[in-house]
This record gives sequence, C-alpha cells and structure tokens, in this order.
Amino acid sequence: SDPCSLDELGLAALSTLRFAVFVVSTTGQGDPPVNMRKTWQDMLAASLPETLLADLKFAVFGLGDTRYREFNYAARKLHARLKRLGGDPFFRIGLGDDQHDFGFEQELDPWTEGM
Repeated sequence: SDPCSLDELGLAALSTLRFAVFVVSTTGQGDPPVNMRKTWQDMLAASLPETLLADLKFAVFGLGDTRYREFNYAARKLHARLKRLGGDPFFRIGLGDDQHDFGFEQELDPWTEGM
C-alpha cells in the first residue's frame, strides 16, 4: 500500500492491515500531528476490543526534539496503544532527535538498517 496519513487510512482500514510502519511527529506540548488526530481519538475509545489489531505487525519511528519535555510523546503513545489493541511490534521503537548533531538520521539510519 502507498504511504498515507493515519487519518487517510482510518481505524477500520487499520484493523485490516497485516504490516505497517508509522512515522510520527510530536507537535505542541506532546500533541499528535493534525493528520492523525481523528483516528487517534477513535483508537482511544474504551469500547475497542483488545484484539482489534491482533493481525497487525508494526514498527514506529518518532520525529522529536529533546528541547521539549514531551520528547517523542506521540510516537511513544501510538506504540503503546497499538500494543494494547493487540498489535505486535516487529521492530523496536525508534526515537529520532532533531537536536542531535546528525539530526534524525542518527537514529533513523540504524533503525532502518536493522529492520
């Protein structure tokens, strides 16, 4: 499937995927990006079954900045919620830091190579 935002995909389509790689920025004070907020709110519903994403193998890479207290908060929260809905991470979470001397690539390069 082609890359798209989480909101373009939606929760119903997400629940049918077998593999997904999420690249997530954090905005404001730990907020998810605008293009995932609708689906993120849907994912937080307490009524969702814990097996909703049982067929999903996933990986998450966060785009963050250690100058902010909520460093990579959206990526960490998404990773945790995907797991709570039954998803299985096939690779460790990657937490990119824009403040590193080499920028996001310091974490992204080994993350993608390891995958």
